[in-house]
Amino acid sequence: MYEQARDCCRVEAWDGAALLARSLLMYIAVSKGAPAGESFVSYVDYLEKGHYTPPDSKEWVDHIRKQGNRAAHDLTVISDADARDLIDLLELILRYTFEAKGKLAARKAAQKASP
Repeated sequence: MYEQARDCCRVEAWDGAALLARSLLMYIAVSKGAPAGESFVSYVDYLEKGHYTPPDSKEWVDHIRKQGNRAAHDLTVISDADARDLIDLLELILRYTFEAKGKLAARKAAQKASP
């Protein structure tokens, strides 16, 4: 879904990128244990309360939520700068949530394995 959002930016489909960014936050929350079928705000709260997003990132996540809501519910067009910001913010959240902890675990395992 992240790649799809990036693809939207490549073809200047800014609203599509914002909608995908918003949806990806829901998918991340569910992948980390949030119940499916909840409200979008409950997923944002779940990510924050579970520390699945970087410290002090509530403003970032809220920005993705607001821009996604604009694309989904308002008759306004998302700007290219806003869409690109959303992709950048999502990359940070994905790296923090899925990569950072795994890299540390792999490094610890490698250190244990080597004499």
